Amino acid sequence: KQPTRDFTAPAGNAIRVGQTADDWDEYHLTRMFSSEALDRDGLVTRTESYHYGHQIAVNAFISTPKGGEVAELARSIDLANHVVQHDSFFMSPEWQGKGIAKDLMRSAVKQYDEAGIDRVTVLAAGQNGRYTWARFGFDFQNDASRARMRAHFEKVLARLIGQKMGADSSPESVERLKEAHAVGFARIAAAEHSWDFAGMSVPGIAEDFGKRAMIEGPEWSGWLDLKPGSEGRKVFDDYTR
Repeated sequence: KQPTRDFTAPAGNAIRVGQTADDWDEYHLTRMFSSEALDRDGLVTRTESYHYGHQIAVNAFISTPKGGEVAELARSIDLANHVVQHDSFFMSPEWQGKGIAKDLMRSAVKQYDEAGIDRVTVLAAGQNGRYTWARFGFDFQNDASRARMRAHFEKVLARLIGQKMGADSSPESVERLKEAHAVGFARIAAAEHSWDFAGMSVPGIAEDFGKRAMIEGPEWSGWLDLKPGSEGRKVFDDYTR
């Protein structure tokens, strides 16, 4: 740990004006990586933090009482610019689906809110990350990421329609697939936000089409707008409620 005492938090910081990086570290980090799910399962959290001027790099390791790996997280906190970068997040497959990720995100965002953080960035990569970050309300940072995802969705839809037509080319099936084609491509064209893609269904093709397509899709640069009333914040609050 490299303590820095020369940083003064911007006015309006919800905890206290004039806090140092050490103050932020001491107050927030233990709360950031706490959750009801961790307490319920008796899991243990160990954190490491490094200070670089107004920035803090944080690594968190979550394990069972016997030392079994549960999750590992890395975050970079920029106190001066009110931004946090979620650098990485790994969870052992056997611990997925137990509500731990949602609990950790709720705890983290609560600390971000109190400390005046208004933006979280992430590279949505990995099979689950491409889809999950969208569900959490992270949106595309740029048009290029959106365009790549749109092109990928179009390819997946065309492939699935081709597979179904190959399996059943009866006139009735062809008509149904033509309708699915029109509906699916219209929904892809209308999608703007990452969560529009993630939650997309195409009747006659797949109700979970968006999830299936996004999981195998390209990585994308994302950001979560934490300001009250923002679209991303509403998606986050609904998903983690």
